[in-house]
Amino acid sequence: MREELLDGTGRVVAHYDRRTRLDLPYAAELEPVDISAEDLVRLLFTERKGWVFSAGPEICLPAKANGGTVVRHAHAYSFDLREQQADPDWLNPPLADGLRAEEFTATLEEIFPAYQRAFPPGHVDHVLDAEGERANFAQLLAGEVLGPVLPCSGLIRDGEEVVGVVVVNDRAGDPPLLGPWIGQIYRDPAPRYRGLGMVLLRRAVALAAQAGLPAVGLAVTDGNPARWVYEKAGFRHVEESMTVLIPD
Repeated sequence: MREELLDGTGRVVAHYDRRTRLDLPYAAELEPVDISAEDLVRLLFTERKGWVFSAGPEICLPAKANGGTVVRHAHAYSFDLREQQADPDWLNPPLADGLRAEEFTATLEEIFPAYQRAFPPGHVDHVLDAEGERANFAQLLAGEVLGPVLPCSGLIRDGEEVVGVVVVNDRAGDPPLLGPWIGQIYRDPAPRYRGLGMVLLRRAVALAAQAGLPAVGLAVTDGNPARWVYEKAGFRHVEESMTVLIPD
């Protein structure tokens, strides 16, 4: 739900989505209203101590300079189906023997092992708290984070084992920063599965086009080599953002 941040006079100086991250209150997608970045940072550090917030670098870099901790530096991408064509051949990609692409019908227990393998220690998106991440993933699948899971989601199995996953959520709002949104995409890092990230991505876009969706968006952490896959697939960079922890 969209909430307001007020200054000392009761004037609205920012809007944000109230969520939880790292078990802390989270002001997601903070949007300033007629206030300088420096003044907004001062107000945040006074009124939202111990919170996490996400916004553009123009707000987050001053927050970092004042003692905030950057939790994530990300880039948003969009494949705008109103302007770009999805190749119908992406729906039925050629796969190695034993691999098959399917609708998203797996349980969290089936898809989580490949997720853990995809982001090992040293990866920019590795998470130390596996149980906490499992709970976050469950909330994503339940539609509690970015909205309901859309039919253009999918997975790839090797025999009965899930080795690749793409989850597309129906994020309320308009593209490019809202609308259909890839909440998760990953593959098992074993050499046999090289290239499956592109397969999953293109198949989701083709299914979205078939369903008449306007676009597909996603966010990727700065430093994640998957960025080149998104760019090669035709996704266009639309925003840079950061998530910052305010000192308590």
